[in-house]
Amino acid sequence: MKSQVYNQAKYYEIAFSFVDPKKQADLFEKFIKKYSKIDVKSVLDLACGTALQLREMARRGYQAIGLDYSLKMLDYLEGESKKEGLKVETIKDDNRL
Repeated sequence: MKSQVYNQAKYYEIAFSFVDPKKQADLFEKFIKKYSKIDVKSVLDLACGTALQLREMARRGYQAIGLDYSLKMLDYLEGESKKEGLKVETIKDDNRL
């Protein structure tokens, strides 16, 4: 039986609630500061799902773009972002080659 977790955005987010998006965003910013040769202003999250990390990056002022194949995930992301007043662009696409 194929898993339907990708059609259940709320439960997907609960399943990954052990992830600390603030700590991950801190690490992303550390890498950006250390390795980037340009002033990074935007971030793209491929296969973003409910995009806990992307929303944290948006809170920090980055232009946030989330790409996912699941419209249910993107709809959830848009709803949660709107509740927080975050501007997150979503793209429905398949990131596999």
